[in-house]
Amino acid sequence: MPVIEARDVHFKYAETPVLKKFSFVSKDNEILGIIGPNGSGKTTLLKIIDGICKPQRGSVLLNQNDLNKMTRTEIARKIAFVPQDAAMVFSFTVEEVVMMGRSPHISRFRFESKKDADITRKAMKQTKIEQFAGRSINELSGGERQRVFIARALAQEPRIMLLDESAAFLDINHQISFFELLRMLNREEGVTVMVVTHDINMASLYCDRVMLLKDGMMYGIGTPHQVITKKNIEEVYGTEVLIDSHPIEGLPRMTLLSRRLSD
Repeated sequence: MPVIEARDVHFKYAETPVLKKFSFVSKDNEILGIIGPNGSGKTTLLKIIDGICKPQRGSVLLNQNDLNKMTRTEIARKIAFVPQDAAMVFSFTVEEVVMMGRSPHISRFRFESKKDADITRKAMKQTKIEQFAGRSINELSGGERQRVFIARALAQEPRIMLLDESAAFLDINHQISFFELLRMLNREEGVTVMVVTHDINMASLYCDRVMLLKDGMMYGIGTPHQVITKKNIEEVYGTEVLIDSHPIEGLPRMTLLSRRLSD
């Protein structure tokens, strides 16, 4: 059964079209990487799937239910969204921020329970931020903050995680840890993951399928071998690349060619 299904989705901001004739089906318990140039509609697609933006035409189904007919709480119990950069106006502690992920599961007139606290601590442990628990979120670096927001998403106990360039501020070590965490959540806990990334090689290594966007339309979707090809990448990104195989994993590996080499 498809987890997410988009049917002929059209979306525009004011008079600017962002997504056009967009249809796709996500598979249950997969990691789907979303790649494409800036302005191709990647972030907007995630916002539509999370119900933040509503398409002017078409529909999105979550477990065969129309997303437009679901409440924010109902959606938040199924989907967690980690934006590229989330600002915090107040100086909450890290533990308080992660605990906010429990909000969809806490009724209006109930305080946090031991279960909520345990889930919060587990999320902090999974993202390796326990040492920051009592510190203000505003005291952390960009990469540390991003790990806090990932932990907050984990505390929601979602069945689907949407991540918009969530590894952008992380160093190489934490980028690998980030994708390993996504793989663990997917393989061991059955979480369906949709991750927007500009790192095509990370998408190749860690994603079961890759979706390639161009100018608000689906250019291709399939396995890394099917999508990350020299022809596809050069046509969509407008730059020359070398595509060979990863020496250990055998998956597609992209190398940018300098203008000197390509002339």
